[in-house]
Amino acid sequence: MDSKELEKLKKQEEQRQQMQEKVDTILTQILTAEAKERINRIKLVKPERAEVLTANLIRLSQTGKLQIPVTEEFLIRLLENTQEAAGESKIKIQRKRMDDDDDF
Repeated sequence: MDSKELEKLKKQEEQRQQMQEKVDTILTQILTAEAKERINRIKLVKPERAEVLTANLIRLSQTGKLQIPVTEEFLIRLLENTQEAAGESKIKIQRKRMDDDDDF
């Protein structure tokens, strides 16, 4: 890579960081701490879903269709609605009970 390519890459990275800082600032303003924490956990597991969710939240807040601050409960309902709209199935985890264990 020559210096022009490196400079271009650095510039792109700086722009990406600036955009991420803007998104984080907006989310901090519109989300409760619990809701922001939930988005961060989603980001760890499914980054693409977190990006779509944050984009939707920002769009709704800019159009005035969002009650601020956004709570974790509202965020969960929004996630469930987007899952249903996308036709994704809901995963339920059922754990074995200790009294059902045949080892004893």
